[in-house]
Amino acid sequence: MTSIHVKSALEPARWEKAVRLTTKGGQIASVESGVAEQAGDERHDIIVSGMPNSTAMRSSAA
Repeated sequence: MTSIHVKSALEPARWEKAVRLTTKGGQIASVESGVAEQAGDERHDIIVSGMPNSTAMRSSAA
């Protein structure tokens, strides 16, 4: 499991502050906002969600 803590994250409705994303098996397992950093968290200033980059999507675009 990997955890990422960011100062600001663009969520679907608005910007959130102090956001912690936890991933498991390459997928987002949880998103918490308004939380403190924890030991072992990867830290970043800003994160913005984007289009997934998958082989299937690239193949269909060709």
